[in-house]
Amino acid sequence: MQDGGSIILTASIGVSKGQGGGTINGASKAAVRSFARTWTVELSGRKIRVNVS
Repeated sequence: MQDGGSIILTASIGVSKGQGGGTINGASKAAVRSFARTWTVELSGRKIRVNVS
């Protein structure tokens, strides 16, 4: 990826709001959000931004 690029990850409301019977789905969406937070820090020096939609 070139410097100054953008990474957009797709998640859902399950990241922020727990839902009955959705343990696995919620955990996977939380993992996507965690990737975004980590990559934001790791890639900031290259001016690559990371978002979760």
